[in-house]
Amino acid sequence: MIISETLTPSEVANRVRPYVANKKVGAISLTVDEARIRLQNDYWRIPICPSSEPEPLFPYYEALADLEDEIQTGEGIKVTIASGDPLE
Repeated sequence: MIISETLTPSEVANRVRPYVANKKVGAISLTVDEARIRLQNDYWRIPICPSSEPEPLFPYYEALADLEDEIQTGEGIKVTIASGDPLE
């Protein structure tokens, strides 16, 4: 496990971006809102923005939970994925 405090928001975004780019929810793509990444209680809070409003919501939130697990396992950093505003 990487010590979270040694990373910068930009480094976190660079590590997370490939996982996010590969995750799709139907026709909806996801992007990292790098400007809003912050360290909170030893977890990196990472806002993820969908390309459009997800409907229905359950598959979208299920994909975000899977994404959180994939990043923590693959990168060894503690993250919390938060839903950001749709890009549309």
